[in-house]
Amino acid sequence: MSYRQQVRLVIRLSVPAILAEISSIVMQYIDAAMVGSLGKDATASIGLVTSTTWFVGGLCISAAMGFSVQAAQNIGAKEEAAARDVLRQSLLACGGSGSPWRHFWRPASG
Repeated sequence: MSYRQQVRLVIRLSVPAILAEISSIVMQYIDAAMVGSLGKDATASIGLVTSTTWFVGGLCISAAMGFSVQAAQNIGAKEEAAARDVLRQSLLACGGSGSPWRHFWRPASG
């Protein structure tokens, strides 16, 4: 495969991911606009959490991509036991990192 063919393949394969990211950003703008009709306090709350949402979402997506690449390489090498190990590690890492957050998001009683 020549360099030019590789570049074309990468571009073709990246278009769905680019479109998905654009649609996600557009949906967040639409959500903010809909909340904007509720008033300035609601709009401020959306602006306050948007950067945190993007950051946490980015971390989750990065972890998922990293583990999926490792799993795909193991599957391609016909090492299914290693792919299962990667899956197990991803569940432990992502599940373990997400469980402490439940403490902070619990509604206040009273």
